[in-house]
Amino acid sequence: MTNVDTHVLTTAQPGAGLSPIDQAVAGSPAVLYAREPGSPAKLRYISANIEALTGYPASRFMDSPNFARERLHPDDVAAYRTALDRLSETGAASLEYRLKGDDNRYRWFRDDMRFAGRDGSTCGEVVGCMIEISPQKQAEIRLRDAEVFKAAVTDAALEPFIVIDEAGVIVDFNPEAERIFGCPRDNAIGQSFIELIVPEKRRQRHGDLMCRIKARGESGLLNRILESEAMKADGSIFPIELKITEVNLADRRLFVVEIWDISERVQARQERQRLAQLLHDAVECIPNGLGIYDADDRVILCNQAYASFFGETPRSMIGRSAADNHRQALLQSCCWDGERVDLSDESLAHSMARLRSADGEPIELRLENGDWKQVTSHPIGNGGRVYVRSDITRLKQAEASLRESEQRFRNIVETCPLPLSVVGFEGGEIIYESPAAATLFGRSWPAEGRCQAVSCYADPADREAFLEAMRKDGGVDGYEVELIKADGTRFSASVAARLIEHQGAQVIVCSVFDLTERKAVEEEIARQREALHQSEKLSALGSLLAGVAHELNNPLSVVVGQALLLKETAIDPKIAERAGKIGHAADRCSRIVRTFLAMARQQPSQRTTVDLNDVIEATLEVTGYSLRTANIDVTLDLSADLPPVWADEDQMNQVVTNLIVNAQQAMAETRGARRLQIATALDEDLVLLSVRDSGPGIRPEIRSRIFEPFFTTKEVGGGTGIGLAVCHRIVESFDGEIAVDSEVGRGAAFTIALPTATPRSVVLTDDEVVPQASRSSKLLVIDDEAEVTEMLKDILTEDGHEVKTAESGKAALDLLSRQEFDVILSDLRMPNMDGPRLFEVLRELSPKLLGRVGFVTGDTFSPSVSTFLTESRRPFVQKPFTPEEVRGLVGEILGNHRNTGDFAKQSGDRE
Repeated sequence: MTNVDTHVLTTAQPGAGLSPIDQAVAGSPAVLYAREPGSPAKLRYISANIEALTGYPASRFMDSPNFARERLHPDDVAAYRTALDRLSETGAASLEYRLKGDDNRYRWFRDDMRFAGRDGSTCGEVVGCMIEISPQKQAEIRLRDAEVFKAAVTDAALEPFIVIDEAGVIVDFNPEAERIFGCPRDNAIGQSFIELIVPEKRRQRHGDLMCRIKARGESGLLNRILESEAMKADGSIFPIELKITEVNLADRRLFVVEIWDISERVQARQERQRLAQLLHDAVECIPNGLGIYDADDRVILCNQAYASFFGETPRSMIGRSAADNHRQALLQSCCWDGERVDLSDESLAHSMARLRSADGEPIELRLENGDWKQVTSHPIGNGGRVYVRSDITRLKQAEASLRESEQRFRNIVETCPLPLSVVGFEGGEIIYESPAAATLFGRSWPAEGRCQAVSCYADPADREAFLEAMRKDGGVDGYEVELIKADGTRFSASVAARLIEHQGAQVIVCSVFDLTERKAVEEEIARQREALHQSEKLSALGSLLAGVAHELNNPLSVVVGQALLLKETAIDPKIAERAGKIGHAADRCSRIVRTFLAMARQQPSQRTTVDLNDVIEATLEVTGYSLRTANIDVTLDLSADLPPVWADEDQMNQVVTNLIVNAQQAMAETRGARRLQIATALDEDLVLLSVRDSGPGIRPEIRSRIFEPFFTTKEVGGGTGIGLAVCHRIVESFDGEIAVDSEVGRGAAFTIALPTATPRSVVLTDDEVVPQASRSSKLLVIDDEAEVTEMLKDILTEDGHEVKTAESGKAALDLLSRQEFDVILSDLRMPNMDGPRLFEVLRELSPKLLGRVGFVTGDTFSPSVSTFLTESRRPFVQKPFTPEEVRGLVGEILGNHRNTGDFAKQSGDRE
């Protein structure tokens, strides 16, 4: 508050009309108070409008220091105490709390308090401003009538007088003067007026005054009321007003000094000044903008919060017209009173008239920067108005957040797959049910009319038992009951529910779980447990058969080799034909063994360049009839320039077959069109194969498990659950990836990505036999199976080679130490030094022989063997083998040896 404002307050005399600032207080919405420091502290003042807010008169708060604190909400007591502690530390505090009124309802208040005084001292009185912020903590603030601070009652006592002569000596002292000054008349007469009643600090000034009066040069000082100080007999000093009147008695000049004790008046004036400062502090504590206008609609007082909106100070706002301020406010706004801002003169006049006539009704405006303000207008006694501007941005944001939250909650509830319902506890009326609940019970959503919960129970008596459980515990979890759908279908259900109060009534919030699927899951778990048991047996059997199959390679090699030799050397055509049949059957057995080993050991059996388009077409030749009879429309989109992949053609055929059969089974229950789309494409260095069906799709909760062995959603007997697991294993063994993309109701798409063909070792096939050497060479054959070594010896001897044999790597080293060989053919798995160890020994002892080594093995699938063959980069053939494969291997070694020289030199260059 400015000095001018203080003057307005302090110059109001008793009996005079209310000043503009007093009238503003009467219309203030805030409860102002002043109290002593400390806790508990007695109130010195509290505005009467506290009764309108709480129902209790101001006297109840002032008579008892703890009256207000006892009505604080228990949860707010600690915060209130903390605010008081902060007040003593910082000199100011602000907090929000709930206060209970005489109707036992709590109302929210914001309380801004500080120590009075301009110097910020924390030892004076505490002044505060309470504003009700119920019900949204920043709701409409209505100005209430407040009493204007009462002015102190002026002195009504009788006036004392003292008569002095020209020398200033007291010649008379009336009884009232005796009472006021505490000095008997007899003691006063004859004493110096100045020394008796004038304080020492003022004596020089009073002496000069009397001299001027006696000299008749200051006659203007006579008969005037002057304000000064006087001293009592006990030395105490008090304020007075005095009037000096000259009295001439004959030749004697006397002066009558009339004295009034104005202690109460001065105290009242000081109190008014203090209250004015309190009011100033209180008004400035109000966070809302407060502007007071006179009858001419011009500002006579405002606080900083009001002036800052216009970029002004409270002093510079004085005299500004309401119309100018209204226009400037609209310049910053985009929306006023729910309408777009229009700055035309007609619209401005209309909106200004609307504001004047509002009389407490809030008007909202939205600023260009997104903030929201609320303005209220209140008439005051002098014909002017008080305007209160509140920031309601947080309230608007909260309302928007609440609407968004409600919409979000509704979206969540209505999209939640769990059925949710709200049911009246007593009447049993279904107040609300989510779409999932309506679907579960076979009702339309939104419901065309409300129905009773009892209609959902297969046995109405079950509802009474359910309600009894709710009364007892206030909620249930996993409450199993038999329910009934709208079409009469009964099903077992598990109910989770809570009893709450909603809009003054008890309701049940519940969720119903259909146990049909859970029971099916329990049956599935039992089936899976049996499947796991079967898989353990299959695993044990598979390990046994894998070992047996490996052992079959050696005799199969003998059968295949001898049959082909017999076919080549037989003179009788019938014998040659029989030998061919034996060889063909043995070759078929060998392929079966290789495939079985590949599956048992999770490794590819024989990798070559494979054209996926050819694999797909070959697979469809086998599965085409089954697809046609199932009314499945097959669409092919095969890339014409698709490069080959490095894989096993038979196993890729198995993968494609499994995916096609899986898709056919998935579409078996599809009522609409059944479509199977198979496509290939090239993505940089990856070949892509996709198989897409129009089946029901895969539920998200099981999508991550479909490649697990023995996991299946089919009925018992409908599938083993290993088809997709085998596909996954085969594709990964070819350095590829397989993934699934599915959406319930829109089918599933399996995509395989394989790297383009990059051969990693030399594998000879029937169509790629290297011509045999043209000259006789010395060969060393190393194998622990005598039949195999003899068969190899027979094949190579027929070609004119000189062949020596050894049953182990150690025996081979003994022969190599005595003579040289052009070719060394060694088995990998042997006792007394196997093939890899022999290769390492030769690398140390005779590196030049490494280029003459080749391998014949029945195991190319274990990681150690595969790694060795890759790192050694030596040619090999697999058991069982054909004579052509053996001759091609020998020819390749001899050709490389003759064309490039010793392998030792090559190896040294590479190293």
